[in-house]
Amino acid sequence: MPRRIGVLLGGFSPESKEALQFRLGLVNAGYFEGRDVMIEWRPAGGDSARVAELATDLVQHKVEVIVVTSKEAIPRLGRVAVLWNPDTPFHTQVVQDLKAVAPLLAIELSVVGVQRPEEFTPAFSAVRRAHSQALYVIEDTLLFTHRAMLVKVAS
Repeated sequence: MPRRIGVLLGGFSPESKEALQFRLGLVNAGYFEGRDVMIEWRPAGGDSARVAELATDLVQHKVEVIVVTSKEAIPRLGRVAVLWNPDTPFHTQVVQDLKAVAPLLAIELSVVGVQRPEEFTPAFSAVRRAHSQALYVIEDTLLFTHRAMLVKVAS
C-alpha cells in the first residue's frame, strides 16, 4: 500500500520546478508516485492565512508525513529533532545557533549526531523517543550521499 505524503506549498505550485525536484528526490530515494507514495498537494498560493487551514486538511486526510517549505507552517510546533554530523565543521555552529533561537520560539530541540550510516537507525529511535513533531537534517556529504537510506529509516 502506498505511503501518503502531504505537501504544503507556501508560494509554489505542484507544477513548479521545486515540486518537480521533490518528486525527483523521491524517485532517487526509490519511491515512485502512484506505486510507493501518494502525494496530497496543498498550495497556499502565497497566502499565509491559508496555511493553517491547508495543514488541518492534510491531517484530516490522514497523511503519514507533512512536507512544508517553511517551519512557520506548523504554528504550534514544540519539539524538533535535529540530525547533524559532528565531523562536519560548520554543523557545530549551526547547532549552536539553533539552540540559541529555539527557546525564543518555544521549541524544544533534540539534537542527534550521526557519523556513519549504521548510526541512522539508532538516531531515529532517539528521535521517536523524543516525540519530535518535525525533523531538521543539516545537510552534509554523509547525509546527502545516504539520503535514500535516511528516507527509508525515517519512514
